[in-house]
Amino acid sequence: EADTNNVKIVPILKNYLRWLFSLKYGYGAYIEWETLRSPMEMPEELLQGLAEFYFPGEDFSSVGLVEILPNIRRFSIQVDSQYFDIKGTTAAIKYVLVTLLGYDYTTTAVSNYGSNVIEIVADISEEHKAFLQRSVLPAGMSYIYTTP
Repeated sequence: EADTNNVKIVPILKNYLRWLFSLKYGYGAYIEWETLRSPMEMPEELLQGLAEFYFPGEDFSSVGLVEILPNIRRFSIQVDSQYFDIKGTTAAIKYVLVTLLGYDYTTTAVSNYGSNVIEIVADISEEHKAFLQRSVLPAGMSYIYTTP
């Protein structure tokens, strides 16, 4: 107990983790740690967790949202500057529509239509409208959806 260099639990834990994540000698729960930090290289199985981190409470296994999971990679590239730092603005809403939901950049538009009305120009599905209402659009605003 007096010699902190002679603590037995640390080598035991290190060896256990090496065994646990070893494909050749252990349990086979090998994880490529470098790919976990980069959404562009992240395994498909972890994308849902990343999406739920950005949008807590959303079920990305449901119809309408499961299809957009591969887009979470592209969405995460500039998520801080293009979404979280300006959340609730027309630019942030357009960023979600284009990068996450996959709508066309040139035909999608989001603009203020009065003091508390936002107009969204895109052919948005009902599932996506519900997602936007729950997790993206600011509360207390009215929304006008039009098609291009």
